[in-house]
Amino acid sequence: MAQLLLTMSQQQKSPIYTYIYTQVPPNWKSQGIYAWHGSEVSSEFGDENYLALFIGALVPSTVPYDSGVDYRDFWVSEFMMTMLAEFAESGRPSVKHMGVYWPAYDTRDRYLDIGYPPLVMTGYSTAQAQLPSR
Repeated sequence: MAQLLLTMSQQQKSPIYTYIYTQVPPNWKSQGIYAWHGSEVSSEFGDENYLALFIGALVPSTVPYDSGVDYRDFWVSEFMMTMLAEFAESGRPSVKHMGVYWPAYDTRDRYLDIGYPPLVMTGYSTAQAQLPSR
């Protein structure tokens, strides 16, 4: 996977940006829930209540209905919406006024861990399918 991304980024003119979304509301985090593929959609569209629709499907029915969404979840949502707008406008997803620099994927194997706060990490090529939220 990493070699494929690196080859693609070297062959095309546009950079590739990789991320892993790890943000989980506190009540669910305390229950051992990890972010899943698609859970970032609620942040991208600013609708944190969307997560509750997954109880009993992707989230065990034993977790509290109230996920405990707090300021961190709203900050990540604001970041993601701003990042998408910035990326659409400029082709660069970094959000300087929020203090987030998102490097393009290269031989350093860096990615953005989108949690609170977003962190540039290394090891995208060896990241596990499920990473615990921070």
